[in-house]
Amino acid sequence: MSDYYIDDNKVKAEDVTSLLLTKGIDLNNNRFLILQGEVESISIMKPKSGNSENPGLLEYLEDIIGSGVHKETIEKN
Repeated sequence: MSDYYIDDNKVKAEDVTSLLLTKGIDLNNNRFLILQGEVESISIMKPKSGNSENPGLLEYLEDIIGSGVHKETIEKN
């Protein structure tokens, strides 16, 4: 079992998860890191797919940096 610390205080894993989520780190989709084997998958992505279930590179990057939340507003203007 691992020990977790925040500001030199021993905490539960759930506390670390909560802190990271409040800082905007997307733990649900693992977008905060690129796992082994994903580099090749990313390199062969289509530039843009238009399909949320099978994203292209543009959608993938929008998801990582968070700009996708503004897409609807931009398209209206």
